[in-house]
Amino acid sequence: MVLSHTTRYLPIALAFAWAVGCSSTKHPAPVASDTPNANGDPSTGGATPGSGGNGATGGNGATGTGTGGDGSGGNGTPTGGATDGGVATTPSDLGTTGAPTDGGAATTPPPVTVAHHRCGWMNDDITLGKQSFLANIDFFDAIHPYWWTLTATGNVSATNWVDDATVVSTSAAHKIKVMPLVYGGDDATNIRKVFATPAAITAHVQVLVNLAVSHHYDGIELDYEHLFSGSDRPGYTALVTQLAAGLHAQGKELSLAVPAIDVDYGIDGYDYKAIVAGGVDVVHLMGYDFHYTGSDHLGPLAPLGWIDAVGQRVQAAGLGSHFLLGIGNYGIGSGWYANSADAIAMCGANYPTTTTHMQTCPYGVYTAGLSPHCTTSKGDIWFEDAASMAEKVQSAKAHGLRGVSYYSLGGEPAGLFTSVRAAYP
Repeated sequence: MVLSHTTRYLPIALAFAWAVGCSSTKHPAPVASDTPNANGDPSTGGATPGSGGNGATGGNGATGTGTGGDGSGGNGTPTGGATDGGVATTPSDLGTTGAPTDGGAATTPPPVTVAHHRCGWMNDDITLGKQSFLANIDFFDAIHPYWWTLTATGNVSATNWVDDATVVSTSAAHKIKVMPLVYGGDDATNIRKVFATPAAITAHVQVLVNLAVSHHYDGIELDYEHLFSGSDRPGYTALVTQLAAGLHAQGKELSLAVPAIDVDYGIDGYDYKAIVAGGVDVVHLMGYDFHYTGSDHLGPLAPLGWIDAVGQRVQAAGLGSHFLLGIGNYGIGSGWYANSADAIAMCGANYPTTTTHMQTCPYGVYTAGLSPHCTTSKGDIWFEDAASMAEKVQSAKAHGLRGVSYYSLGGEPAGLFTSVRAAYP
């Protein structure tokens, strides 16, 4: 979500196809990446947006982030929970069943009461993002600037605009929660080191709790993507469970940026039920990068049928009060991207908003919904406009999700804030 949109969903899409014995699937939700998201295209990274404006660098995310490539699997998904924060070691033959697991029989948690239902990631164009933040200050109850990145040693390093004075002071004056995004990197290597052992988990949790306390943050937004193997589940769940407890002990909150995945076959690291049962306060679903700048073909960023299916999964599990839908505020070309306002300007007043592409898309067959696109001087671009965003906001509301986030601040189409406010006053 943070740095790039490339390969975020491909590993999980292929894993799903393998699990159910069919050829069409979709990719996991991105984190903010470089691409307008953490992902120079909205595709790298996770919730952490990438840097850059037009032609951003990077590769979530909240939009743009996610580079895939970490093995998807299905062989040996650990069963049971980790003991004492460790990693479960007994695998199950999940890959042969093809049956969704969705975390088993986890009990439905009580509703979250903390205010956090309209928020956004800050990453791509920092100057433009801050301008938007200041101009719409009464819209936000939380903000997630990309200020920290996980290192190979389990520590974190600061981005070049960490603790921006404008963001910090304005948020304090208007009682907006500052929960900076910690990005796990463009692959899962460093993340897996963090939950490889109980001791490593404990050490990393202490790093993040100390970070939140020493910098006076209201909490932490964890954007650890590319966990596309079932064997990642026990460690990731143990990590976020211990981190939630550590932050709560200090009066802080924990939110996550996770892929939007509509069916749980147990072949990724994100067990929605276990995450919430572990005490995580808010979970942001990265509802974009179904197609991304690095895809082998272009198409809708977030087909409505896919968004609906993700919402149905959360609703059926009784988890809606903990989940927000992340919406992409950008457009993608082949190897390039632009924020939504710039994409609209490039396309002019009359551009197509319907498509038949999703009827035969190799990533998965879903109802397309409104899918703005056009041909520009730089090539084709597919993007979100106010109407397509409003459609997704209504889907979130209809499925009982607690609110909406978007990737990333800056260059929003006129009407975005109005549609979100109408659904989430």
